[in-house]
Amino acid sequence: MSSTVSRQQLLDLLANFCDTWAGTPSVPAADLFAHDVELFSSHRGNAQGREEVLGLLRGDFAGLEAVRISATNRVPRVSSDDSVVGAYVYGQAQRASGAADGEAALFGGVLVLSFESRESRLFIRTVRFQLGWAEGVTALLAGWQLPPMNRAWRPGDQPAVVVSEMDAPWHRIPVSELPISDEDAVAEAWFRYVWALDQADFVLFEQSFSENIEAELTPMGRMKGRRTLMGTLKAFRLPWPWMQHYGEPVQVEIEPDGNSAALLLGRITPGQTQTPEGKQLYGAHYRIRTVRSGEESWQISQMEYIPGWISFE
Repeated sequence: MSSTVSRQQLLDLLANFCDTWAGTPSVPAADLFAHDVELFSSHRGNAQGREEVLGLLRGDFAGLEAVRISATNRVPRVSSDDSVVGAYVYGQAQRASGAADGEAALFGGVLVLSFESRESRLFIRTVRFQLGWAEGVTALLAGWQLPPMNRAWRPGDQPAVVVSEMDAPWHRIPVSELPISDEDAVAEAWFRYVWALDQADFVLFEQSFSENIEAELTPMGRMKGRRTLMGTLKAFRLPWPWMQHYGEPVQVEIEPDGNSAALLLGRITPGQTQTPEGKQLYGAHYRIRTVRSGEESWQISQMEYIPGWISFE
């Protein structure tokens, strides 16, 4: 499969799925979904077959005219017999496009798409979406099973449909055959770190850092060493199962030696993503150093989190 699949092709399919889900399809459903596509969702249940899946997706925003869904932290991976894209998604739903922001429902979660190849084309074969959080006027999300955000697990809570140890792109395809630039691979080092943190996948977490990592993170302060950082972040994360870090690379600089790189990354805050002038707005940013740990793999060696709203030219 890998010889005929490109990174951009998978990312385009992800974008097409988000458009279709939001009710503004950019391609026909028959060009996007396999005939026997399956959907597993934590908020609305499961569906099988193209028409049933489309019906469930359309029902998510019944009666709402203004829906936007974006994907960040995008990680495509491919092997000889499998292809997958993992991403964080966030959305905003309103009754009409002119409604005030205060009349909107905001939501987000983890999305994993798997694909099948037919006649030299890719189609979505499996959709898994785990709703992580919802806020604002959540009554607009009629029929949704909202996640427990301010309490621990209780008997009767449904099992997650995205289980990182089984579904994360790095676990599904440990060695990807998809060509990737150093710049994209450096950004993926941060995507892997926050996925591991947010999904409590501590095996994946360990792979994200160099042995002698140094980090300055709010509110933990300065930390040094993989063991100290992992132990602190693990304790920090456990009370917050709805935690989700959205981000995108702003600048990547590969050092002349080709084995180290600097990454400037913006932290996205859903619902507040643009300035009044239309510039990209971030709620915080990271300054990160990475080191090469394999031919196409990088680990974080230094990381500084800087809170505060910011835009970059």
